[in-house]
Amino acid sequence: MLIDMKRLLAITLMALLSWALLAQETTSEARLMVAETDGATGYYLALGAPDRIPGAYIVFDQFAQTCIFLGNSPSDALKSIDDIIAMFGKSSGTSADFPARLAVGETFIAYGKSSCVVKSRFLQDKRLIFFYEHDAYVTETYLSRETAKSVRLTIESLNISPTR
Repeated sequence: MLIDMKRLLAITLMALLSWALLAQETTSEARLMVAETDGATGYYLALGAPDRIPGAYIVFDQFAQTCIFLGNSPSDALKSIDDIIAMFGKSSGTSADFPARLAVGETFIAYGKSSCVVKSRFLQDKRLIFFYEHDAYVTETYLSRETAKSVRLTIESLNISPTR
């Protein structure tokens, strides 16, 4: 009888933990975007479709993606992505603003800033939430540490000099 109670308790605990992990929000697939604007090359962290738009029904094809400006050269972009990665080491609730643009596909439609907030997740690593305020809505897009590091590796590959 005691063994059955322990087994039932263990199964219940596993079910609750599994449910809690599944209830976490998903993380977008960010990528590096290189675009020419105003005659200069710019490097952007394209965050992808928004994960959430509070108060709005989301049809992802209708909303633009937030693109965080990283700099005009690979070395500037590397420093900026390192600043973003450093945000994961901050306490939950820490915020910072980044220059950003709103893009539909590869075309920029608006310029502004994106607020970034560090959020801790139950039984998981921290993540960053980027907010972008548009005329009609505010988007929320999530970024994981792994995705940010992947973008950093892409930038590093651009920063390799062809001469040795």
